[in-house]
Amino acid sequence: NFLQVTINGKRDVNSNLTLTDITGKTVLTKQVKNQTENLEISSLAKGIYFLTYADNKQQKVIKIKK
Repeated sequence: NFLQVTINGKRDVNSNLTLTDITGKTVLTKQVKNQTENLEISSLAKGIYFLTYADNKQQKVIKIKK
């Protein structure tokens, strides 16, 4: 299973995606290199996760249900 993430607008050179579980534990981190990134999530258990996009100017968090 993959989670496809599309970054709209300009992205900073130092941008990252971080996936954390409901307890706040980081389960995946990936540097953003393209407008669209695929995150491998097949090894993760079903549940609620939070996907954070962060760069030098902003941070956005969305809730993901697997």
